[in-house]
Amino acid sequence: MRKNSSRKGQSIVEFAIIFPLLIFMLLVLFDLGRAVLDYSILNNAVREGTRFAIVQPGGDIIKHVMDQISGISNFDPSLILINFSSDNNGNKMVSISVSYAFKPILSGMLSAIGFSSLTINANSQMYLSPYAQ
Repeated sequence: MRKNSSRKGQSIVEFAIIFPLLIFMLLVLFDLGRAVLDYSILNNAVREGTRFAIVQPGGDIIKHVMDQISGISNFDPSLILINFSSDNNGNKMVSISVSYAFKPILSGMLSAIGFSSLTINANSQMYLSPYAQ
């Protein structure tokens, strides 16, 4: 008859093999959640900045967008691009775009496979209000 202690040792070894993989998967899911949150923050900030720009094209649009980007640390305001243009019918429009390099927590481990950052882009385009033209 076999003793139970050998089975306990087997389960400890199996747990020791699987545990790092489970932690890695948990951290990847955490990073994915952070990336989705940052995309949502950037998308909302660009949309709010565009809404501000269609009513007040002479206002401080970059400051308004930066006020909306509060959850992202170390964001560079020079990454905010504002473009005023016209379509074929002569209607004036404003477009704002933002590009952000997201750095995951696991960037050291992921750089071994050639993945160190993720570029998040957010764009918004709206026609200027007739009162602002």
